[in-house]
Amino acid sequence: MIIAVNTDCVKLDPVPALERIAAAGFRHLIWCWHWNDNYLYTPEAFERCSAFAANYFPAE
Repeated sequence: MIIAVNTDCVKLDPVPALERIAAAGFRHLIWCWHWNDNYLYTPEAFERCSAFAANYFPAE
């Protein structure tokens, strides 16, 4: 079974939370920052999120 964790609990800097999530054994992530506002992710923001995911949750 694959279990994921949401990132909407993170307030500012995602790195400490991503480190704790990965250390707890999670290997899948649901990136849901800005789920309730009108934030539009730029291509640069997508790249930054992708880099976080690749660093802490590498493809198996």
